[in-house]
Amino acid sequence: MSNPFARQPNEGARNRQDTVAWDLEELGERPIPRTNYQRAKPTPEYVAGYPRWDGAPANRSWRLAWRNMVDSSTVRSLHAALLPPGPMHVHVVHTLTAPSWDLALAAGFWASLPLDFLVKVGGASKVQAEFAARFPHPRSHPLVPELILRALRLNCLTADYAPLWEELFNASWRQDEWTREIPSRPLGEVGPTWTMATPLRRDAERRQALVEIDALAAVMLGITAEELCAIYRTQFGVLRKYERVMQHDANGRQVPKDVLKEHAKLGARAELGRYELPFTPVDREAEMTVAHAEFTRRLATRPPAAVSPA
Repeated sequence: MSNPFARQPNEGARNRQDTVAWDLEELGERPIPRTNYQRAKPTPEYVAGYPRWDGAPANRSWRLAWRNMVDSSTVRSLHAALLPPGPMHVHVVHTLTAPSWDLALAAGFWASLPLDFLVKVGGASKVQAEFAARFPHPRSHPLVPELILRALRLNCLTADYAPLWEELFNASWRQDEWTREIPSRPLGEVGPTWTMATPLRRDAERRQALVEIDALAAVMLGITAEELCAIYRTQFGVLRKYERVMQHDANGRQVPKDVLKEHAKLGARAELGRYELPFTPVDREAEMTVAHAEFTRRLATRPPAAVSPA
């Protein structure tokens, strides 16, 4: 979730499953993803026929992109990420644009379990524009700065995102903190200029940002911690299956299954590669409960004034 560089096709890919995950720790400053699609007409003719927003091709805007199809067999039903100006896409992906503040807010909110739950219970097989238009968008909530910080640190993975980061940077982010201790640099250790250290790249910190987004969305929508955990238990069986066996190493990297099996079998004699002990399991319900309590505490200390720049 909130990962514009989740996977790319292998060279000569034979089907849509023939892909490889990006290593975000090794991601370059300006990578160009591989694609299975090629234009069937000259570039000027193709661009002339591309959808236009406000008189310009839609790909010249910052956009929130999402997978149109809803697949209940995957970890999540709603898959969304921010796109910078430039890339084009085919119809299996939909995009929208908005003022930068609202776009970043939507990127965070759409990454949450409560909004994914809304898609699940909606029963639709596709997330069409008219469905997405009904999604909640609490732009004046006092916790919006926390949500946007986490959304941008998840999405702004390359230098192409620098203008968005630098436009929306808020000095208050430097006082923000994780809601629990994890193997990561401080959440608020950011500056107004985008650098390669701006995005979250390791598994534990990216997952923690998403867990905290779940809790933020719940608090914003008036969902209790108990209700949030019930949503997770009853509606996200695939995610729970993966997280029952998930472990992170001392540096915040998710440990592959084969390494976990090797360690369980051989103990101290196991070859762990780049992974370092101790290995720590995850507990999303406990983590969301802690985050929910912290954001509820923060909310109680803030005035209800609007925080939107609009």
